[in-house]
Amino acid sequence: MNRDRKCTTSRLAKAGLTATLILILPTLSGCWPLPPPVPTVTTPETVVSTTPAPTASSVTAPATPTTPTKSTSSASKLVSITSTALAGFELGSPEADVVATLTGLLGKPTRHNEGSTCEIFADAPYGSWYTFGPLDVSFASEDAKPSSPRSLNSFGLPLSSVTDPRFAIAKDLPVTASFAQLKKQYPDGTSYDGPGDPPDVKFFELPDGNVTFQGDYYANDPDYMTIGSIGFCD
Repeated sequence: MNRDRKCTTSRLAKAGLTATLILILPTLSGCWPLPPPVPTVTTPETVVSTTPAPTASSVTAPATPTTPTKSTSSASKLVSITSTALAGFELGSPEADVVATLTGLLGKPTRHNEGSTCEIFADAPYGSWYTFGPLDVSFASEDAKPSSPRSLNSFGLPLSSVTDPRFAIAKDLPVTASFAQLKKQYPDGTSYDGPGDPPDVKFFELPDGNVTFQGDYYANDPDYMTIGSIGFCD
């Protein structure tokens, strides 16, 4: 991972950090889970009567038609999360489209901020950050102008939320692994410390550079997963 000083395009607000963390992502691609099967309505079997036809003086009440019960179950609308994708949107997708889709799936964002992605540099790209429950999503423009269009840049999720039924986490993401297990499973991965002396957090980046796990410096287990490389604005 490039550890040089640079201004990237998103922030992580995490207690204890002494510098602002920012995220950058590669191109994303979608992967939706299969919907559950829809129950089948069975039509009652027709019974042929052997009783003679009624005479003109007898009146038979017409049978009440059976109305099939409308199924209340529908395909679950989940937000898919893979090592390269969020809800089917690729990196570079327009901010308005992504936000509209996530709002439809998760409700209105609980937090929304805009500003420079790195305030110590005057020419840093202008960014925006949204929080949808536990999900953090960031967007960035190609320049420092607030009026410039912004595109999907990164996303992250606390590992305590991976069982949230609203999310469909890809099975190949090691969200239950400890730091020791990550190092053993991915010997070519990269371990590094966060800012500070001593640092407050530590990181483990998977070999592909797309997924990074972080946690307290003295903890055995990570507590947050970021899709995309992490840089520091200092």
